[in-house]
Amino acid sequence: MKLSKNTRFWLQADRTREEGSPIQTEIGPSLELSLKPLLKLSRWTERQPDKFKARTLSVNLGYRRLEFADKLGEDRGILEASPRYPLVWKVFATDRNRGELRWAGGAFSWRYRNRLTFERQVPIHSYAVLPYVRAEGYYDSRYSKWSATAIAAGLVFPIRKHAEIEPTFEHMNQTGVKPNHQVETFGLTLSLYF
Repeated sequence: MKLSKNTRFWLQADRTREEGSPIQTEIGPSLELSLKPLLKLSRWTERQPDKFKARTLSVNLGYRRLEFADKLGEDRGILEASPRYPLVWKVFATDRNRGELRWAGGAFSWRYRNRLTFERQVPIHSYAVLPYVRAEGYYDSRYSKWSATAIAAGLVFPIRKHAEIEPTFEHMNQTGVKPNHQVETFGLTLSLYF
């Protein structure tokens, strides 16, 4: 829900399944503030429903509640800052910096996540898709080190003016505990913009 031209409120709700069984549920609100759109980014993202992609900087303040099938739930406070940079050949980069304050089973920890994304709108007649690649590193206070890395690729398909669907493939390497744990996932996200 857009509160003003530079502010919006949104709600995230998702469920992760593995081998047909739910393993994680996440829900929570966010408030996003941004600078005015950059003309160059506006032209490069004009066919995308998410108009905040044309902003040079957005800041997000949020809360998430996570429930797991095999362990205690977790509460997270989230603060993000995401600058966006136009590059060459109509490619733009987003450098999301995310801090998480985490409470799980009465224990407090924090995590810093840095995700670098490269995107380029590809027009197909009057339609446009947005392919992207991204890499993310996770620093976790429980291990006092960079405990995970993830590499992902996906496509954003606009559906009319207010919705988009996004299939994604991600490879994650978790090194917080031994032995290392590697996970490949396919995801599908539906986003609605009002």
